[in-house]
Amino acid sequence: MPGAAKRALVGPKRPKRLSELHREHISIGLKNAYAIGNKVAPPGRPAATLQSAPISLVYIYGAFLGDGTAYQNTRAKKASFWYLRFFTGHSAEFAERVIFHLRQLGLRPRVYKHPGSGRSDLVVHVYSKALYDLVTCPLGQIKQAVRNNFIVFLKGFFDAEGNKTTPYFCIENTQQELMEWIHEEMVALSYEPTWSKRLREAPRKPIWRLYLKRTDAADIWERMEEELNGTRSMGNP
Repeated sequence: MPGAAKRALVGPKRPKRLSELHREHISIGLKNAYAIGNKVAPPGRPAATLQSAPISLVYIYGAFLGDGTAYQNTRAKKASFWYLRFFTGHSAEFAERVIFHLRQLGLRPRVYKHPGSGRSDLVVHVYSKALYDLVTCPLGQIKQAVRNNFIVFLKGFFDAEGNKTTPYFCIENTQQELMEWIHEEMVALSYEPTWSKRLREAPRKPIWRLYLKRTDAADIWERMEEELNGTRSMGNP
């Protein structure tokens, strides 16, 4: 049967998977592309580059580090499986955005109400070992992956951890190293974030907060939306 006729019978091609997208962009494969450090590219292939990492993955990095959890279930009968959960609170808009960007990566997420939350808290759930490997890699590698689109990363992080009820830009997290890096990147973009630290009873970690004054907050909100939606040149003021 001719190739064209055969394709007509089987219908349209399936969406490309996350690993296939990255092999197109980075050419040495999904996991090798993010092994920065001492990783050496195979003979005859170019060194790993993160210049063309998909915007959707950058956003997902931010959303995951803001309020996501990765799991590996090793009790399955046939094989282990890997999955991620994004806790989106009662924001249907945030849940829809996470779902959209996961689908852009060729994944099939689903959403449900968090059991026992007592509220309409929404959780986005997705199975993917490839994505599991990416979001659980060391923070230094994630920095490399998002360095050219930090504002998009920040948008994902803000959607997960930001305070949207005040005229000030406010994000908070218990990971000090992560918050220190975000602070450095914001300063490099000419913003003036203010630090705050709230102690909690042991063994709970303290909460680190970053604030921006009203004028900077208005600018960064607009910039995050524009860069995520592709209406501003990525990485440029």
